[in-house]
Amino acid sequence: MKNLVLLVLVTIMLFSCNNNKPDLYLTTTGAYASKTGGFIAAFPSKPTITVQENVLGDQKFNNYLFQKMVATNSLFTVAYLDYPLNVLDNWGNKNALFEQMVLSMAKSVDNFNIIKKEPISSNNIQGLYFEIGSMVHNGFGKGKVLLRGNRLYIAMFVGVGKLPSDEQIDKFVNGFKLTNVE
Repeated sequence: MKNLVLLVLVTIMLFSCNNNKPDLYLTTTGAYASKTGGFIAAFPSKPTITVQENVLGDQKFNNYLFQKMVATNSLFTVAYLDYPLNVLDNWGNKNALFEQMVLSMAKSVDNFNIIKKEPISSNNIQGLYFEIGSMVHNGFGKGKVLLRGNRLYIAMFVGVGKLPSDEQIDKFVNGFKLTNVE
């Protein structure tokens, strides 16, 4: 319960925006990348960037959001935040962190349910692949949560009604890769 409260505080209590935006550039493959963010993602077009300052007790840290809305019903998102080490240490089992993050996202997106979740791992980076949905709202989402060091990444598509093609959604989710951080 303590971890749930901590996660909710960290992800929901956003107190102010910050103008210290990370870099973003278009690669030769047509994907977007961030050297400071340490990722590459196949957004359908250039995403907007928002930096939100989080406060947890006396600790401040930023949440970086890269988002592209398609039509009025589909959102492609990459987010990352650098957790204070003591916050991550309190979690112990990182799979519990991943699962709680997915559950929180599913419930915050019009009360979606988790359809599928699978642990993933690549190059000593652990994470969780997930799919969420809502029969009531004809909604669907999929994505992955990854942890490298103390940086938590979320790459997610979510939409309702008429969605982009499966190919476009899969290209975004499966094409999300971590790179070297500069």
